[in-house]
Amino acid sequence: MVERAGWCRKKSPGFVEYGLMVLLLLLLLGAIVTLGVFYSIALRDSSLKSDICTTPSCVIAAARILENMDQSRNPCENFYQYACGGWLRHHVIPETNSRYSVFDILRDELEVILKGVLEDSTSQHRPAVEKAKTLYRSCMNQSVIEKRDSEPLLSVLKMVGGWPVAMDKWNETMGLKWELERQLAVLNSQFNRRVLIDLFIWNDDQNSSRHVIYIDQPTLGMPSREYYFQEDNNHKVRKAYLEFMTSVATMLRKDQNLSKESAMVREEMAEVLELETHLANATVPQEKRHDVTALYHRMDLMELQERFGLKGFSV
Repeated sequence: MVERAGWCRKKSPGFVEYGLMVLLLLLLLGAIVTLGVFYSIALRDSSLKSDICTTPSCVIAAARILENMDQSRNPCENFYQYACGGWLRHHVIPETNSRYSVFDILRDELEVILKGVLEDSTSQHRPAVEKAKTLYRSCMNQSVIEKRDSEPLLSVLKMVGGWPVAMDKWNETMGLKWELERQLAVLNSQFNRRVLIDLFIWNDDQNSSRHVIYIDQPTLGMPSREYYFQEDNNHKVRKAYLEFMTSVATMLRKDQNLSKESAMVREEMAEVLELETHLANATVPQEKRHDVTALYHRMDLMELQERFGLKGFSV
């Protein structure tokens, strides 16, 4: 038998080799996890940067917010001053306004933008915008307005049955077929003027899936009910209001070549103001109308007619 020189038996891996392999795998896994973490952070940072609005409008809005703040104040001690101190320091209520807020500024800015759109004759817009442009031009055409004089108002008055104080023999002409319900419907549907009662269709406050008819107290001729009762400057306002009504009626009579009848006109307008005062006294003050549920009294048409004696209401 001949023995081969240099032959040796192959040695199997031991404990040390297995340990090194496990350690290598752990290091590799740790490196992968670390790379994944750094990658996710990079993605998040890039997403945050992409979500930041840097358009001119966003920059202006951000600057406005910072300007209205008072960052020298501690928000934990006086949050109102911290959030609004800059606004109070930089703005004063104009003499022509009873209130002034950021919404008033935004409204003024919006009106300037709208003015530019309405005066733009070079661009063609949707039919609704073009109609708005036509209306705007009609309001700005002073020569046509002066030429037509009171004709548009007289035409509207004829549509609603005339105005007795601005006519002669109204009881013998238009008054013969005049109906309160019909004229209220015309004022509401064609001119959006809700006189005596405020009637409109809206979502049911207790079931938004359906629409119901709302009946509410009317909007008054003057801004609020307090103008009809409180003294101070309101007395001057009531006097000016009466003078305004009297002058309009007198002007309409003159344009129709009717006699002035100044005493009669003033007496009639004084009665109108008295009627408005009674209506104002019957309305609920605004501070008592904040609870919507207290104002909600749902009833069907038959119950409405029985409780309030309303006629001419049908569906």
